[in-house]
Amino acid sequence: MTVNTVVVDALVWLDRQRASRALRKLGRVGQVVQVLPPRLASVAVPDDAVSRVSATDGVRAVFTPGEPAVVPYPSPAEALFIAAWAERSQPKDRRGDGLDWDAPGYRPPDKPPGGPPDPT
Repeated sequence: MTVNTVVVDALVWLDRQRASRALRKLGRVGQVVQVLPPRLASVAVPDDAVSRVSATDGVRAVFTPGEPAVVPYPSPAEALFIAAWAERSQPKDRRGDGLDWDAPGYRPPDKPPGGPPDPT
């Protein structure tokens, strides 16, 4: 019997002084996807391991999609990192998403310069 594990894209707020050690430990629990030193990281972890991430020495808080990520006094770069993390879990509505490049009403992208000639 196969058990399907749900992976959670967690935002982890790290303690500045213990961040590098905490990141090494988090890499054993899940996949560290992005890091904004010294105190933020995005970590893909199995949903049943979020509590282990929270209990990791050097982790101040763990936020999961759908909940507000409240980090005190974020720098502009940290605020952007947090906003981008939150945006990833939102549904996307892209015009033409999933259609062929040459679907009616759309144009294929330009050919790269110096590419092979058009066969027509």
